[in-house]
Amino acid sequence: MATRDENFTNLQTALVSAVTNVFANLRADSSSAGAAQAGSSRPRPSDDSDDNDFLPLPKFRRQLPSVSKRAQKVSRGQSGKKRLITYERDIILLPSSYGKDVTGKIAIPRGERDSLGAKSLIGKITLDSSMSQEAIFDEIRDVFKKPMRNNSNFKFIILQPTGGGSKSLTIPALSESFVWTAASLAGKNAKCPIYLLADEELKDDTPRPKVKPDDSPIYISADPSPPAPNNYYSSFVDLVDEESDNSQLPSPVQPQFSPLTPTESQGPSLEVLLRSHQSNVIKYDQFHRITVHRSHIFSDALTAMRKGFDKSSNLRITFIGEPAVDAGGPLREFFRLVMKDAVSNNSLFQGPEDSRSPAHNVIELKKSTYKFLGEIFALSIVHGGPGPQCLSHPVANYLTYGIHKINGTIEDILDYATREKTRKLAKASDSEFRELIKTDEYDFIYDCGINVSTVTREEIIDRIISHYTIMVIKAELDEIKAGLDTLGILALLQNYPVKMRALFIAYQYQLTCDIMQDIFRISFSIKGSNDREKEEEVALFWVNLLQDVQNGIGLVKTEETEFSISLGDILAFATGASTVPPIGFCPQPSILFHKRSKYPEANTCSNILRLSLLSESYEEFKELFCFSIANAIGFGKV
Repeated sequence: MATRDENFTNLQTALVSAVTNVFANLRADSSSAGAAQAGSSRPRPSDDSDDNDFLPLPKFRRQLPSVSKRAQKVSRGQSGKKRLITYERDIILLPSSYGKDVTGKIAIPRGERDSLGAKSLIGKITLDSSMSQEAIFDEIRDVFKKPMRNNSNFKFIILQPTGGGSKSLTIPALSESFVWTAASLAGKNAKCPIYLLADEELKDDTPRPKVKPDDSPIYISADPSPPAPNNYYSSFVDLVDEESDNSQLPSPVQPQFSPLTPTESQGPSLEVLLRSHQSNVIKYDQFHRITVHRSHIFSDALTAMRKGFDKSSNLRITFIGEPAVDAGGPLREFFRLVMKDAVSNNSLFQGPEDSRSPAHNVIELKKSTYKFLGEIFALSIVHGGPGPQCLSHPVANYLTYGIHKINGTIEDILDYATREKTRKLAKASDSEFRELIKTDEYDFIYDCGINVSTVTREEIIDRIISHYTIMVIKAELDEIKAGLDTLGILALLQNYPVKMRALFIAYQYQLTCDIMQDIFRISFSIKGSNDREKEEEVALFWVNLLQDVQNGIGLVKTEETEFSISLGDILAFATGASTVPPIGFCPQPSILFHKRSKYPEANTCSNILRLSLLSESYEEFKELFCFSIANAIGFGKV
């Protein structure tokens, strides 16, 4: 009886023999068919031949397909040729004016798809694995043939996302031997569109309209949207969803200023005027960082001015102890706080809050403080911040027109005694007037350089007003004018006096509930989604809150005291600006929703306010919202 090992050996021998014979027969049949076609034949082995001599078993085993070649089976058809793999991607061409930020990266232009699409800078591209680099580049140029002016040799740079978040782009470091393929291009941009950076001027890269004086009206037909280089919406402080689409954001919000004269109303709006000027004077590829502390922000700003830097640089602001990355919000907050501290400083300015004049200060004159103050005014206006918006009319007129058009009134004289004496002169009869100017009480008239025997009463009063509103502080005003000459703001003020004066004098503009609703765009989920009903309920809470705050019911109570918030506080919480900036908001402030906590969240860089969906009642929503604003001094999340 055969043992177990012998049976296993016999079975193995039989299987090997059977498989070998089958394979030999197949080889023989194939040889016969080939001989019939080619006129030659291959003899089959005889039945008594040694199979192992014909086909050694080790060679046969090596011809069996292995699992490791599975990838080849996927990519090859029955004919043995590689199958074509196709890739379809969105592709976006950025103008050459887009520059790198301080980290060397290029921010993804969120919220600009409408603008880019209108310029034919967004499209779709289909690539396949058979295409060479030259064919890929030709396909790209065909997609953008209009903005590339049908230039078959148009130069561009392929950009690469910087990571999983895809917040920014970078120019990849490639070796000289690197060749782009469809797989390498589509693979690097699998989770976002393919971004290109034009290396030449595009057809639609038209320059912004130049600033012209008022006596030569211009008509603006150019796109009033902000210049592309300024739209660095990078580093959203992890507040905006990575894949969020801001393409539906409306145009920037423009503030409402006082009516214009017919001559100036034919020219550009103040917003377009400032954006045009900004694009002409700011070097978007150069950055300068200013670091300040909130508790002494004005002195820190003056220190930065005294150290000196290229004023045409793109400014970045860092608040000590606050982690926000400046993509616009901290800059607006900086200029708002600096302007507030500067004009409320009683050693530098005097007079009512809505009619301030520089104070005569010899010490600060020697330190050129007023010149640096004028530079701060100019930088704020150019970079989208506020102007002083509190200067007296004689001061604003002097800065605009010079000494010969002060147009002041007796009420503009700040010294009480001088003002009352001048008012008494104006009301006196002719005989009383002649008697008054002879008294010692009116010796101050001679300080004004007046010869009372040769001028009329009206001329005397006019010269008194000019002397005590302008001449006594002329040195300070001239220093401010020298500072305003920075970046051409003084020339802009003198060429467009009516529009630009709105940035220097107080004007009647007050935020209302209706204006706030127009400023903020609410982004809802699609109808029928789980959150839509709750979002609409919270949106109603938002409107009710605005109405309560407008009516003075936005109270915040603490253990020690209670105080109310204003609509300006809400706007500053979301954007960093307590009023609509003269240059407008870009992007337009928007409202989104979240479930991370019951508190609102704000990102001033992207002008986004997130309202919580977790509030169970309006009272809870209002209490937590007001509390957040009252306790939030930094940026990012509360």
